[in-house]
Amino acid sequence: MKKLIILSVATLSSLMATAQTGKGSMMLGGTFNISSNNYKGTSTTGNVTVTDYEYKSSSFGLMPTFGYFVADNLVVGLMVGVDNNKTVYKNPSPTVSERTYKYNTTAFRIFARKYFMPTTTFGLYAGLGVGMGPSKNETETVFNNGNATTVVKRDGSSTNIGLEGGIAFFPTPKFGLHAGLAGLGWNSSTYTTNNGGTESKETSSGINLNLNTIGFSFGMFYFFGGGAE
Repeated sequence: MKKLIILSVATLSSLMATAQTGKGSMMLGGTFNISSNNYKGTSTTGNVTVTDYEYKSSSFGLMPTFGYFVADNLVVGLMVGVDNNKTVYKNPSPTVSERTYKYNTTAFRIFARKYFMPTTTFGLYAGLGVGMGPSKNETETVFNNGNATTVVKRDGSSTNIGLEGGIAFFPTPKFGLHAGLAGLGWNSSTYTTNNGGTESKETSSGINLNLNTIGFSFGMFYFFGGGAE
């Protein structure tokens, strides 16, 4: 009888641990970030204070994610990422009064991810993703010596293949928090620069290893259907 109770408890725990990530379940969510920063450096000589440098930056990022569990603890899915950044420098040099950098990118990524869930609330995951998408860069320079304002535009695209890993935490059966810990990937990019009618092209590729702190890569997901019901 005692063995039967222990076996029943173990079986029930196993079923509960895979409820969120069981075959037929789906996950919907993603990551979101927004930031704004102001920096200013001054120096004082006697009663005179001079601004040495000043710049403002803002960014917005959104990556909606959908996944379907094709087997217990194995999900495949799609991510669509949008990232926008803008930084404005005031008086970066004696001849420049303002320089503005703008960066916009859109990325499409397919992924497969395996979950390892020893309990209903805590586990690990590891996976592989393949992504690609276009990006645009723009640099605007305003001079203070009478020269005309210049705008340099760069259009590009990139492709990447990467491994990922992290922690999964489920405060409720249908709500999950993910923290990315590490990534290893290959990336290739091509950019075309237009500077006053003159075009130039540059390409790059390489392997990178990214070891994040827990809070650096963070996602929130809702699990439903299949075993999550």
